[in-house]
Amino acid sequence: MNVASYPLPRSAPLLQPDALKNFRLEGPISRVRLWNGTEAWLITRYDDVRAALLDSRLSESPKDPGYPMFSESRAALVGAEDVFITHTQGDEHKRLRRVMSRELTVKRVEAQRENVRKIIAKLIDDMVEKGSPLDFVSNFALALPSLVITELLGVPYEDHEFFEENSRLRVALDVPADVPIRATKELSEYFSRILRDKEKDPGDSDDILTRLARDHVATGLISHEQAVILAYTMVQAGHETTGNMLTLGTLLLLRNPDQLELMLSDPSLVKTAVEEMLRHTSVLQLGMVRTATEDLEIDGRTIRKGEGVFVMLNSANHDPSIYPDPDQFDVTRTERNHVAFSYGIHQCAGQQLARMEMQEVFSVLFQRLPNLRLAVPFEDLKFKEQSVVYGVDALPVTW
Repeated sequence: MNVASYPLPRSAPLLQPDALKNFRLEGPISRVRLWNGTEAWLITRYDDVRAALLDSRLSESPKDPGYPMFSESRAALVGAEDVFITHTQGDEHKRLRRVMSRELTVKRVEAQRENVRKIIAKLIDDMVEKGSPLDFVSNFALALPSLVITELLGVPYEDHEFFEENSRLRVALDVPADVPIRATKELSEYFSRILRDKEKDPGDSDDILTRLARDHVATGLISHEQAVILAYTMVQAGHETTGNMLTLGTLLLLRNPDQLELMLSDPSLVKTAVEEMLRHTSVLQLGMVRTATEDLEIDGRTIRKGEGVFVMLNSANHDPSIYPDPDQFDVTRTERNHVAFSYGIHQCAGQQLARMEMQEVFSVLFQRLPNLRLAVPFEDLKFKEQSVVYGVDALPVTW
């Protein structure tokens, strides 16, 4: 039996690999071979994906035997230390998750909406002043979430290039093994210094890092080290994924002018369009990583204790049993139960912030720049095939 190599190659940008369609048809779970010769399971169907993400027998901790790795660099990173809140388990995860969720409540996110509108307006003004063509990624799509998250955290925006570069290196698959470790160390030391200062003298600021130091570390709810992990997790989640979704969402609308026209003719479709962008693209295209801590069955197939599993969010979001004509980008699609932010206790705590930023962008971007279009052929774009977070390296645009 032939076993496909993982990550799976894709036949066309913006679409999931064709192999995932075959896997969904052939069976509930499929075997793949990883870079180091080990094998793991892919879970591809929508119902199975949601069930797996709720199953406590599938652990997200890289400390558990059989935890699969995308690449050598990823193995080095997650093997070095607990570098993500999602790698924590049990009571520790619940505690950190509770702290992070408090900082990104719907109320706090909504309180930022007017400020986000002002930032968007200023970024578009700056684009117009610079003139076209220019790179949409660096001038807008990454700049917006960087401005928002640095302000929320209470760190200087002047440091955004530091965040962006180290965030990029942390999720790269095709770099030497020491590179993501070094990037994580740089981020860790940066936030550790700021938090130490705030722990000594929190002052009267009301940013996230101040609240972490004053309300959580000082009271013993979490440790200094855990606060550091929360800080750079928020940077990664609030910057890298959102920036890529803004880029891909813009590209989807440019590639589907009929859908853009529908959205522009009916502003109430903006929220629906954002959800469709999230479903259609699902930037975490390599799946959620798990390992079985005991034997379990999925639709009659047995996953043994110690076997690795990839829970494929993008495949679930293109399951035709849930989404008719799933590869079609449709801003009027009413099915809203996608798993782009994962599902269950490990779903993205920053999803409301990402949604809000995307909603505000696509409410005004094409009104301000009605002639926005690609400045190069689509075929010349370079996509992030070797990254945990899918996206485009650069998006030259004109108007």
